[in-house]
Amino acid sequence: MKLPAPVAALIILIVYWLLTMASLRMISGWLKDRRTSRHQLFVRFYAAAAGVVTLLLLWFYEVRPSQHIDHYYFYYTLFNALLITDILIKLPLAAIYLITLFPIRKRLVQVITRMGFILSAGIGVTFIVGIIYGPNSLTVKEQTLSSAKLPPSFDGLRIIHFSDTHLGSFRRTNLLKRFSAEVVRFKPDLICFTGDLVNNYAQETAIYMDELKQFTSSMGNFAVLGNHDYGDYTAWPDSLAKIYNAEALKASIRNAGFRLLNNETAVLVKGNDTVYMVGFGYSGHRTGHSYADKDLVNRILPDSCFSIVLCHDPGYWDSDLKQDKRFSLTLSGHTHALQWGFYPAGISLSPARLIIEKWGGIYRNGGNYINVNRGTGIVGMYFRIDMPAEITLLTLKRMEIH
Repeated sequence: MKLPAPVAALIILIVYWLLTMASLRMISGWLKDRRTSRHQLFVRFYAAAAGVVTLLLLWFYEVRPSQHIDHYYFYYTLFNALLITDILIKLPLAAIYLITLFPIRKRLVQVITRMGFILSAGIGVTFIVGIIYGPNSLTVKEQTLSSAKLPPSFDGLRIIHFSDTHLGSFRRTNLLKRFSAEVVRFKPDLICFTGDLVNNYAQETAIYMDELKQFTSSMGNFAVLGNHDYGDYTAWPDSLAKIYNAEALKASIRNAGFRLLNNETAVLVKGNDTVYMVGFGYSGHRTGHSYADKDLVNRILPDSCFSIVLCHDPGYWDSDLKQDKRFSLTLSGHTHALQWGFYPAGISLSPARLIIEKWGGIYRNGGNYINVNRGTGIVGMYFRIDMPAEITLLTLKRMEIH
């Protein structure tokens, strides 16, 4: 259940000030021990900075809605990123302060204090780098998938998969230019986009149309809508405004050279073989919104076929698609991998795993696959920490059965 904005803001403020006061007591005590003349100056600065954060939080969450486009949304996401950075920096210091309230040896307190300062500094550096450089980082992930169901003529099919551009979060076209250049370099057979082109508004696409039109493939470009594309997160003046926005966005997708599949199928023919393209409307297992209609697709799709399915939320694969042998390869996005992760011992980890099981990469159920793309854009918080914008290049190979 989504909390009302005033309640969420109050909870954040309470947590923020508890951490601020505890960490301030910790740092203040550490400075007093060193008898520095700047002790009082630091305390005033620390309190003033927390006061500014409080005012900004009230502004972004109470005075103005968070869904505004262009520069406003950029500042909203940047503030959220700085706020979470501030909270995480203070968390180790607040924890140390609580530990020091217990009767423990002074030497142990000194060791724990040093560890806390080092941890806080490490968190601060990591997140600041993620804020400055992360949103413009880019990686290409190549995967080869084998299937006995793949028709012979489609052996070696090359698919570019990308998702979640959230165009309104950016202030420049640089990343999308690099992105389109990489796509052109691969000369794919198919290009598939799995939703959330914008944050809320169709006009977010305006300055990016030239870059979007650079996405070309030999067999076609296909797209579906994501949860943000429907305009469900905006207080529209009336229902007609919402409908007009949705239709304008669909027109932009088509003008960019993509075929929009909204609970529809398309047929790809090569030689004597056929592969079906399937696109579902967004089905939200946590938002309560669902635009997917599997029945419309079931009437068209043959019982025995190889299909490439586009659906925004990987949760729909778990609930409705993975057991159906017709849905051979599903492409999804939505998770962004929370724009935050790390790779200990070569293992990919992200806090997104606490929210959704299929959060990034390839997953398999029997002969069916799903690829969850980690997204291109950003939403909510203006950072990417070791989770760069992702292009996925999938090569499909026919598995011979002897």
